[in-house]
Amino acid sequence: LGELAVAVLLSAAALVVNPNGTDLYGYPLYTLSITALNRYVMEWFPASLGNLFGWLLLGFVMVGVAPALLFGRGRLRTADALILVGLTVMAWQAIRFLLIVGPIGAAVAAVVLSPIVSATGFGRGSSTLLARLERPRHGRLGLLNRALAGVLVVLGVGVALLRVSPAAQTAEIDRGLPAGAVAWMDAHDPGDRIFNRYEWGGYIGQHRPEHPIFMDGRADVYGDALLRMYVSVIGLQVDPQTILDRYDIDYAVLPPDWPLAAWFDDHPAAWHRAYADPVAVVWVRQ
Repeated sequence: LGELAVAVLLSAAALVVNPNGTDLYGYPLYTLSITALNRYVMEWFPASLGNLFGWLLLGFVMVGVAPALLFGRGRLRTADALILVGLTVMAWQAIRFLLIVGPIGAAVAAVVLSPIVSATGFGRGSSTLLARLERPRHGRLGLLNRALAGVLVVLGVGVALLRVSPAAQTAEIDRGLPAGAVAWMDAHDPGDRIFNRYEWGGYIGQHRPEHPIFMDGRADVYGDALLRMYVSVIGLQVDPQTILDRYDIDYAVLPPDWPLAAWFDDHPAAWHRAYADPVAVVWVRQ
């Protein structure tokens, strides 16, 4: 606890050295106050038994967290216990933290539980087998092991090279991002003020930096009010035309299967479908 306290104090002192000064202290709390995040942005969804992430967290709690707290409390440092419980609560509040609780929580649980497991009958029975497996092998079995290791290395390197090749990356980008729509916008210049999908804002802004986007994935920058308004528009909870007129929107870029896409198509007198592909559609104000 003393070491943690010193680390917190040093971190707090270092944190103030930033362009925003002491305002950054409240940044995590402000981000959590953006209530629209946990209803629209998937990585901020809470873990529940209604999705795979909730079941993964439950399994980890049953296999790692609960045994470490119950059976390993004599070996578990207070700091590690706080980290384990804190990460579990964070992952329950937002599934994005599963990426943290997995490796860090598993490491803490393994260090605490491994001596306990080793002292059981199962641990003593498997120790001989583990000792045999870790010794170097010779003969045909050793040759087989080296061959399997070589195959895994070749496959791993091959998959990695395929994933980072320009052709593979271009295909993946075209599959999930409005690459065709951005190329069309560059060629036709449909206007200055865009209404775009939240998840596409970063990509569009990167490729068209001279044109402001409506919003992107930095919800903490745009604030709760704008994100709530955006969610109400794409869900047709309000009249989209009112919002589009308020911001003088010249054109919109959205997926073709959204309810708002159907709304644009149902208003041809105000909006013209100027470009379409399987990923994105562009409507231009008439």
